[in-house]
Amino acid sequence: MMAGDMHQSASASSRRRLNGDQRGATAVVFAIGATVLAGMVGLATEAGGWYLEKRHGQNAADAAAIAGVLALASGQSATTSGSKAATLTGDNNGLTITTGIFSNGSFTANATPASAVKAVVTTSRARSFSGLFGTGNVSISESAVATLAATGPVCMLAHGGGLSFGGSSSISAANCTLASNKTGSQSISGASSSHIPASQSLVAAGGCSGCTGLTTVPLTYQPPTPDPVALTTIEGLTLPYPNDAQGTKCNTGSNPSNNPVAYNPASSHPLINCNGLSLTGNFLLYLQPGTYIFYNSSISLNSGTIECSTSTTAYVPCTGSGNSGVTIVMTGSPGSSVGTINIRGNVTVHLTAPATNTYNSAFNNVLFFTSASATTGNQVNLTGDSTSTYGGAMYFPSSAVTFIGNSSGSVPTCSELVGYSLTFTGNSGFDISGCSASNVAKTRTVRLAM
Repeated sequence: MMAGDMHQSASASSRRRLNGDQRGATAVVFAIGATVLAGMVGLATEAGGWYLEKRHGQNAADAAAIAGVLALASGQSATTSGSKAATLTGDNNGLTITTGIFSNGSFTANATPASAVKAVVTTSRARSFSGLFGTGNVSISESAVATLAATGPVCMLAHGGGLSFGGSSSISAANCTLASNKTGSQSISGASSSHIPASQSLVAAGGCSGCTGLTTVPLTYQPPTPDPVALTTIEGLTLPYPNDAQGTKCNTGSNPSNNPVAYNPASSHPLINCNGLSLTGNFLLYLQPGTYIFYNSSISLNSGTIECSTSTTAYVPCTGSGNSGVTIVMTGSPGSSVGTINIRGNVTVHLTAPATNTYNSAFNNVLFFTSASATTGNQVNLTGDSTSTYGGAMYFPSSAVTFIGNSSGSVPTCSELVGYSLTFTGNSGFDISGCSASNVAKTRTVRLAM
């Protein structure tokens, strides 16, 4: 074989060996695959960061919206409270807070009266691996809407002084809520199953102390429950006083402290009671249907009977329908002179409010009302024997009320109690099924709507 042929044969053999040699191919494939894998891991890590950012943002938005609504309910700034709440979560970047109304699944910004808050948290993140697929920063935005939701009707409402149960008290209040606007840990105290039904609904602006054995968990640290519409209407009234423009005068008849008179707006000189009502020792008092206004004077009853009757000589019970009932109003000036109510001892009480109050419709279905101008803590003691009934709405917005009233076996279809503080030491029953809707308070709870 010639030298040239031998050289060509060797070259061909070398090419064949190189073509069949797989050494180093794995390294190339690994390098390419590792690059792709690193990219995928980088993208996954970046996406995970976005997800965490969304979680943080959502937590911040939820907290801001809830805090904003709680602030609205207390008459404070939703923006200030929402911002503080978002800051506590560690994420208030790009936070915007808007008040409005939430209805039919939709939020309407800046609508009034505001009852909802929308919070939006927006964060901008620089791209890393995702820069291969897009330009500019990634915007991450999360939002939440919280709203005040009206819940169950209220048959007992304590304002700043709280709601407490003690002694051998046993309360029956079916199909209604017991509520307290007092803040702090003892907004409601002593509400154990030995005092109220285990399934009783409780709502408090603070905590619930001694609330044991209950199957229905109390709703605590909720927004305050607003006054019933009727109560705010009454507070806007200018109540009669001696020598006013209507010529109102004090009752100076015989034994004025034993024989109160009803206010008659049709009279040229309508009378109010300035000497109070004080009876003791097996007394019997029939109150004719009407509105009894006590100006700078008190009611004190001990060991006797007081009843609403359509007859002056025999007990013909007021029915509560039409104007067949009584309303008792405590007013005066200054507030420290507004009288107290003290019904104590073995007193039989059968009092019913009128469905239609002929003096002023604001007092429809109202049995008792003490002006909110009364000094905070103005005393009201409503005691009755085992047959007593207090039928109607009883409003004492600034008074400390002790109630041992309605027999749990005979409860009027409308019996509602509002006071600065409410204390129960005996057996009582409540029912609001027959009350005017405007007289009944509604609790409010915060919920995330979106």
